[in-house]
Amino acid sequence: MKSLPILMLVLIAFQSTRAEVALTIDVDSPEAYAFEGWGTSLCWWAHRVGGWRDESLGPLLDAITDPVDGLGLSVFRYNIGGGEAPDHNHFRRYADLPGFQAGPDAPLDPNADERQRRVLEMLVSRVPDAVLEAFSNSPPYWMTRSGCAAGGVLGQPNLADDRVDDFAAYLTNVLAAYRDRHGLVFRSLDPFNEPNQPWWNTSGNQEGCHVPEGQQSAVLLAVSQALAERGLDKTTTLAATDAHSIDLALHNAQRLTPAALATVGQINTHTYRGSQRRELSDFAATEGKRLWQSESGPMGLRKRGGGVLLAMMRRVALDLNELRPTAWVMWQVVDVSSQWSCFHLDDPTETFRPNSNYGLYSQFTRRIRPGDRIVPTADAAVVAAVSSNDQRLMVVVVNDDDAPRPCRVGVRGATPVIGTAEGSSSSVDEARTVVAVEQDESLRFTAPPESVTSVVVELDR
Repeated sequence: MKSLPILMLVLIAFQSTRAEVALTIDVDSPEAYAFEGWGTSLCWWAHRVGGWRDESLGPLLDAITDPVDGLGLSVFRYNIGGGEAPDHNHFRRYADLPGFQAGPDAPLDPNADERQRRVLEMLVSRVPDAVLEAFSNSPPYWMTRSGCAAGGVLGQPNLADDRVDDFAAYLTNVLAAYRDRHGLVFRSLDPFNEPNQPWWNTSGNQEGCHVPEGQQSAVLLAVSQALAERGLDKTTTLAATDAHSIDLALHNAQRLTPAALATVGQINTHTYRGSQRRELSDFAATEGKRLWQSESGPMGLRKRGGGVLLAMMRRVALDLNELRPTAWVMWQVVDVSSQWSCFHLDDPTETFRPNSNYGLYSQFTRRIRPGDRIVPTADAAVVAAVSSNDQRLMVVVVNDDDAPRPCRVGVRGATPVIGTAEGSSSSVDEARTVVAVEQDESLRFTAPPESVTSVVVELDR
């Protein structure tokens, strides 16, 4: 038998296990921040399933909202559709949300978006303390320069300057109708969606609108006034600007006029791109604004197979540790792409089943609940949180390696109660397993390969 070269032996040993996660969590850390929940936008999946029978739709919504056996989502972003021109037929399936006002002289139709509203009402019935936000992808086609709700000619700015007040009235009239007719109250309203981007053009397959920096301030001022005129300012605050990247969100916020920034109660950002998480977090804190990660998914993650799913989980952990948003919202909990969706749907039979994303996300969403405090850690792949009653510590570890990763977690400021720790893990192959946790002065466990693992332990305070 030939002896293996020393370098090969070292490589084999390295591949069999990865470097240990060694952290100490200070449960009284001044860096800890309150978390209010996990969420999803409703477009376009709610428009898709909103026509399902109650006996089919109910179980799907249970799987989305149940905090024990489901995902436990409690933050829902409702899309106020603008409505495309009647003679345009270039939207993708399910993205053709109806508008509420057919033209400048037409009355508002408060029942226009029956499918998405039905899903929202059923979600709220399951989560009475749900946090609701409304947002817009585009004004109605007749308020645009191009006459198309998909975007401007060659991606140019598309909200007509003389329609800014009409747009503000449109959005707030919908909110007032939903409050008065359907009992739905939105805590925040964001009139934008990725407003800086030039990819919103007349050939697009969804609603979108390029709103340049200067006009963003004008829109916010107009919407703020419209909210007050309808008595909505006591319940609904403005959010902005839902930029595509973290850096653009910071850029936009810093360039709002002082008057416009004063109308904003919440800064929204997408985390598809950008690196200025700490800077945006600090800006929001300095300005006294709530900060949300209002949309994300695996866009721009250059991985294959299960690798992209785990890269997405690392993005979640990085956002929670560095951006420090009070809510983390996925783009669509149900999507036609398995890399984005948490469920496989079969529309003809009105059935569904959870997929790999469902298991991976659930390790975060079942463990860290609204009201808990997230304690940022030095490891970008590890998230820690303390329960709202200070009686439990939760730790979530993303292991995107193809080998197990040993973990050792110490606790400062409290004593883990011996015998109370329990763990579970979900892998990219949809397997969910129990993880053994050893306890002494610290918690010791092993995160399986290509998985998200969570551990919870009771604390003696």
